[in-house]
Parts: sequence; structure tokens; C-alpha cells
Amino acid sequence: MVLFGCKSKLKTREMGAYTFKTSCIGELENKLLVSSWGQGKTKEECEKAALKKAVKDIIFKGILDGNTNCQKPPILATPDAERKLSQFFEEFFGANGQYQNYATIYNEPRSQSHSKKIRKLDRVLNLSLEFQILVDRAGLVKLLSNKNSNN
Repeated sequence: MVLFGCKSKLKTREMGAYTFKTSCIGELENKLLVSSWGQGKTKEECEKAALKKAVKDIIFKGILDGNTNCQKPPILATPDAERKLSQFFEEFFGANGQYQNYATIYNEPRSQSHSKKIRKLDRVLNLSLEFQILVDRAGLVKLLSNKNSNN
């Protein structure tokens, strides 16, 4: 048996399909301060995507990267929690969803690197920005423990 391999010459962060992990920076004002990335065509789209990603990661994956003093397990550790509460989460993460009540941009973007610089008519079509986000994890725990106990 003969195996061949090839390696991309692009650095990992230059590749458009690369997903950046949400990582813990610290705790501030009884809230979790995390670093999260968002992708979009504008800064505003990136902000919303980063907020949504931070909240989703805290709920379903936990925060396992970054500062070890504030790493947290997922709020809903049940593998099918998102499916069981799908109607609630569709609304919660919708365009004007409640997730925005639990997370705020703490600071301006920490870096403004373009993810896979695709140009069309001199405009960048995809942008990746990193934000520091303050998340009310305790509020999410309270909200979701009520939702989870009702099902």
C-alpha cells in the first residue's frame, strides 16, 4: 500500500474554513470575559457572529482554552440538549434573539485579519475579527436550568 500526502502552503489562520476557538481571558464583574471570533462581510456582522459563537460555546461546548483559572464546562452537557430544545434555541439565537441580553462586546476588535482574502470588485467578501466579549454565564445557567427542567 502506498500513501501520499500533501500539505497546504497556506498558514492555518489564512484559510477561510478555519474556525477559531473561544477562549477564556478572565472573570470580570461576576461575568466571564472570553475571546471569540466572528466572520462576516462587515464589522457589525462579525460582532453578532462572535457574540452568538461565544454564547453557543459556553452553553454547548464549555470554555476549555485560555486562562486555566476560568475554564468552564458546558452549561448543557447532554449531547442532544440543542435538539430537545430546538424551538427555544431557534428563537434564542435568532436575528433579535435573547442571546444578545447575555453577552456584550467588551472591547474593540483585538485583530483585524482577513480570512481568506477573496476579492470581488475591490471588496473583501469575508472578514474575521476577534472580540473580547463579556458573558453573563450565571444568567445563562439560571435561564437554561429553568428551560431544561420544564422538558
